[in-house]
Amino acid sequence: MAFQQYLGIVLRFWRGTLAVVVVCVAGAAVFSNLQSPVYSASASVFLTVKSEGGPGELSPGAFYTQSQLASYLDVATSTPVLESIIEELGMDATPEALATQLSVWSPEETSIIHISARSETASGAAVLANAATESVLTAVNELSPTGADGQRLAGANMIDSAVAPSSPSEPNLRVNVALGAALGILLGVGQIAVRSDLDTRVRDKKDIELLTGAPILGEVKWNHVEARQNAERQVSSGVNAEAFRRLRTNLSFVGSKNDGRAIVFTSAGPGEGKTEIVSALALVLAQAGESVLLIDADLRHSNVASRMGIDAGRGLADLLADAAVPQDVLHIDSSGFLSVLLAGTMPPNPSELLGSKSMSSFLSIAERQYDYVLIDSPPLLPVTDAVVLSAHTRSAVLVSQIGNVRGSQLREAVTILEASRADLLGVVINEVEPSGEKVNWHAATSISFAVRD
Repeated sequence: MAFQQYLGIVLRFWRGTLAVVVVCVAGAAVFSNLQSPVYSASASVFLTVKSEGGPGELSPGAFYTQSQLASYLDVATSTPVLESIIEELGMDATPEALATQLSVWSPEETSIIHISARSETASGAAVLANAATESVLTAVNELSPTGADGQRLAGANMIDSAVAPSSPSEPNLRVNVALGAALGILLGVGQIAVRSDLDTRVRDKKDIELLTGAPILGEVKWNHVEARQNAERQVSSGVNAEAFRRLRTNLSFVGSKNDGRAIVFTSAGPGEGKTEIVSALALVLAQAGESVLLIDADLRHSNVASRMGIDAGRGLADLLADAAVPQDVLHIDSSGFLSVLLAGTMPPNPSELLGSKSMSSFLSIAERQYDYVLIDSPPLLPVTDAVVLSAHTRSAVLVSQIGNVRGSQLREAVTILEASRADLLGVVINEVEPSGEKVNWHAATSISFAVRD
């Protein structure tokens, strides 16, 4: 996956990521404010080697000090030492509880012992650290063995006494907020990964180009909803007027590469706006002086009649079943350039009718009489009608609604068309309806249809 695609995924879900980071940071801040402050103070002890001789005589004491350093660290938190601290300070605590307030450690390769104490008050931390240090000094001096001359081999001296800190060591608001932000970023990236895996809907033009490998013929900002606008108004004014004219131009270029002018308009699934787009495109082509036959070949859920403002009646199904002749079912507009063939009586065997020799013969005749034959067919995935039709025309246009169709569905639709050996001329992208634009297919219009006599 290219960097641009990763960036696109991040930009798609950035609001959710930001929300997760804000919640984590706010949670860390609230947690810090709810915690009781804890103060820390430290003191340091240096273990010394006692000898009145030359440097060579320091060796036994130095060796003893290094070897016993770990033992002195344990002595600092031993029960006798802790009990002496409790008695000295008059504390109401057990040695076990006091041990949790003290930390004793020594840097490597040194003879220094650091003693740190924690308390709810700054002065309490300093007093406790100094008391613990005095106890360590006493313990070291008492436990250190004597040499041949009767002197202690090692001793201890305080080098840094504890002072009351000016601010609490816990909670550390900055550190907690930083950790909260880091956790929020990790969780945000995680939710991006999960959501991008679960949400496979096609989001933009690049997704469609990558999935189909076909050119984009047009981008229409128009979604079919309960209230619809008349097709003629859609293509003559508003945000879609130029989009449909561009679609008309692009279709003329790709259509010129094919022998026939019959084109199947379909989609991967239902609800992607193919009927609205093919109906409006038919009007645009007719306005440009092209003779157009619009065929409603969706014999299961026909919608062209309502889109074009024509009363439903006999149509394609009746024609293919020899129950009507073209003159009885063709609706011609007042300009004479646009003819509409409705779906007609809903048959029990749509696929068989559409794949019949009668359909093939009718399309062959229609291609000779019209500049364009636009066929509104059912979606590819639910039924095979569009595949059957594309076998007659060898040309198809796919309508894809951004945010509705999923990548797997779009890939499967393209695979189906390829298997039928249909030439996918391109894709028409149907984007979301512009905010505030009302669509009403039954609005007043100057176009009128009549059945040819």
